Amino acid sequence: MVEIRDEVLEAWRKLKANNQRIKEIIKENESLEEKLTRYFKARKAHKNR
Repeated sequence: MVEIRDEVLEAWRKLKANNQRIKEIIKENESLEEKLTRYFKARKAHKNR
């Protein structure tokens, strides 16, 4: 039983770490999306002058 418990705890730790990484990636993507949006808006405004 102890071995199974250790495996479950290890899997749980990996899951939590992966969830944290996913949250970081989502934040990173949102940041990149904002930067790209600003870039294209600025580019469009520049073209329309």
